[in-house]
Amino acid sequence: MNFSAKSIELKTYLLAATTVILVTFPGCAGEVYLNNHCQRVQTGKDTLNFRVDFRRNIESDGQQYWFAMARYADGAAIFCLTRPNYAQGTLIAVPQLQHNFIEEIKPENRESSFLITVRHGMEVRYQ
Repeated sequence: MNFSAKSIELKTYLLAATTVILVTFPGCAGEVYLNNHCQRVQTGKDTLNFRVDFRRNIESDGQQYWFAMARYADGAAIFCLTRPNYAQGTLIAVPQLQHNFIEEIKPENRESSFLITVRHGMEVRYQ
């Protein structure tokens, strides 16, 4: 195998850059966490944080919103309505959906309409 000094230098640089990225950003890239009040938090290590598993852009009265479902470690979900980038988040006032196990979310014909299937399971309330 023939390696030039330049290729070894490039590989070393890429390895160092990858190591810095992994150290700087723990966890999987792109994961977003919310607390139980739909406020964005920096990390998912807190026991009461929920990982965002579903998000769709919706528009109402010319305003942009994000409809999001975030799951707790046990799989129970919360549904949030936020402004873009998870600003001004609030729980959606549908108690039948909050803190349940969600089987499926299917967008309906309209942009802001969703069919949500709740899976039976243990219900736990987080406050």
